[in-house]
Amino acid sequence: MNANVEAARAGEAGRGFAVVALEVRSLAKRSADSAKDIKSLIEESSKQVNDGVKLVNSTETSLQSIYDSIDDVTSVINQISDASTEQTIGIDDIRTAILNLDQLTQENAIMADESSNASLSIQGKSVELDDTVAFFKLDDNDYSEKTTTSKGDRSSKRKIYGNRKNSTSSAVPI
Repeated sequence: MNANVEAARAGEAGRGFAVVALEVRSLAKRSADSAKDIKSLIEESSKQVNDGVKLVNSTETSLQSIYDSIDDVTSVINQISDASTEQTIGIDDIRTAILNLDQLTQENAIMADESSNASLSIQGKSVELDDTVAFFKLDDNDYSEKTTTSKGDRSSKRKIYGNRKNSTSSAVPI
């Protein structure tokens, strides 16, 4: 405003000065508007930077959570691997026990067969023995019964073998 007053006093020569003052005023207004725009842009940029920092922090937290989850999964996988190894050892022990039981069962079957064969053999020997004993059958007169008494009123009968009529017999062993 002062520039217009000075330009009016100066007259014709002041006209150029008024044009320059007008341009300066317009430039000052544009500079003020640009400063406001720049301030607004800086504030918006600052807000976006703060939002970006929050996103970076959130991303860092998410990445740390993912990293921790990966550690947990790795730990679970290791536990599964250890359990699988233990199960494999247990299965091998069971397999060995089953093989031992199978071997013992086979041995028991063999022993049962042998026992059955031995029983049949003993039965056969028993029949042979009966036949041999029958060969040496005694008559009723081959032994005599004598009565003996012991002290007191008790009496008992005892069989005394002897007086065999045929002291020599023709026995044929089998």
